[in-house]
Amino acid sequence: MTVTKYATFIGILICSYWLFPHTSARGQSYEPRKTHSKNSVELIEYIKRNLLYNLRKSDVTKLDLAYEKSTKKIIDMVEREMFIDDDTLQAFVDGVVEKIKSNNTLRNSVQLVLISKSPVINAYNFGQGVIIVNVGLLARVENEGQLAFVIAHEIAHNELNHVTIKSLQVGTNEKAVKQQRKNLAQGNITKEGLDVLRNIASDGSNLSLALETQADLKGYGLFTAAGYAKKDALKALTLLQDKRQPKYAQGELLLMPFDSRSFPIQPHWIRNRPKAYSQPTRSLLFGNDPLRSHPEYEKRKANIERLDGVVNSEPDNSSEDAIKMAEFETIAAAYYTRQFDHCLHLALQLRTIYKDHPYLTTTISKVLVKLYEARLEGTFFLYVPQFTANYHPELRQLNNFLYNLKDSELVELAYYYLSNSTRFDKQVEDHYYLLWKIAKHTNRANVRKRMKDSYRTKFPEGKYRSQMR
Repeated sequence: MTVTKYATFIGILICSYWLFPHTSARGQSYEPRKTHSKNSVELIEYIKRNLLYNLRKSDVTKLDLAYEKSTKKIIDMVEREMFIDDDTLQAFVDGVVEKIKSNNTLRNSVQLVLISKSPVINAYNFGQGVIIVNVGLLARVENEGQLAFVIAHEIAHNELNHVTIKSLQVGTNEKAVKQQRKNLAQGNITKEGLDVLRNIASDGSNLSLALETQADLKGYGLFTAAGYAKKDALKALTLLQDKRQPKYAQGELLLMPFDSRSFPIQPHWIRNRPKAYSQPTRSLLFGNDPLRSHPEYEKRKANIERLDGVVNSEPDNSSEDAIKMAEFETIAAAYYTRQFDHCLHLALQLRTIYKDHPYLTTTISKVLVKLYEARLEGTFFLYVPQFTANYHPELRQLNNFLYNLKDSELVELAYYYLSNSTRFDKQVEDHYYLLWKIAKHTNRANVRKRMKDSYRTKFPEGKYRSQMR
């Protein structure tokens, strides 16, 4: 190995170690990625220029308002810091888009691809050449090819003007829908009015199914032209179909990190709640048969299987670091969006790979403390949904666990979880602050004082100095 190659190899190892330390690493952590904000002036101006371009290009006047609304919405999302600003993640996504664009002749250019701070496994065509990819999708795919199929599907929507088609349909029915919704809210709805809403919704569902099928077929053509393999398209469909399935399933071991000799798991913590909480809700309009916006998985799979394309390709590992980063970032996204049972579930899954990683310990402890405080404020339900019909059994188990814990048990659990000597990291400021806060809630004056004194000694200019009094 030459000196240059050796130096490069060592550099890659150091970078990977810093981002994703091994299970034995101490003092290493993860910092959530930066986000775009109201200070992202160049991005906001670009979005505004894109609106002007689309207004000039459009010859359908009734679409002008739709374009303006969507532009305002996306700028609002930027200003509310809902999009991640990170070179590694953006390069992963942009690389796929460019590969598809360079190997296909597109009529409608993709102007902008943004990474949403959402843990949901999804991507969508926003219209006006804007595609949004959720970080939850980046965390769930296994390679570039699987991501490429999802992005190609969204580019196909853009090519086929599907957002415009949907917007025109919505605009046509808008007045009737508003009137019947007003009647429904006032209790004046008639059978005829309900039929109007049912028919409009059904028409919308049928149109969505047709457009999604078109996007699958068109997208697969774009995907294969870029050299991607059919097996990755089929795997991507499976991921989207089974998106409630955990990436790293734990089963009965899920709650084991909360079990300790001093504070063992109690039988009533893991009992099932009444079935009413996990039953599908009945719709006033459609009963127990909800409308679908996407074709059934088996139909989508069959459509792809009958098409030509490379069956296999060489495995691609170049996206491994981006996917690992996205796994951590999805936990941050679930916390940001206040989906605390999801956040805990994702963090507990990653513990199997990065046991007692400081960031995971910090996040799990933050969630437990925040949930205890929410219990006292009466806002617990805002962070942990009561109804879990769409949950995977493993996530439902965790949801039940959080609801079964008494207030005092919840905060004690937080104490014993963080105070464990294998988890508390003396190099991480958050651990001192969180344990100090938990000690305050549990009236452990000695622990509280020890945390404050130790923190001030180790971090004389620390970010929590003014709060730890």
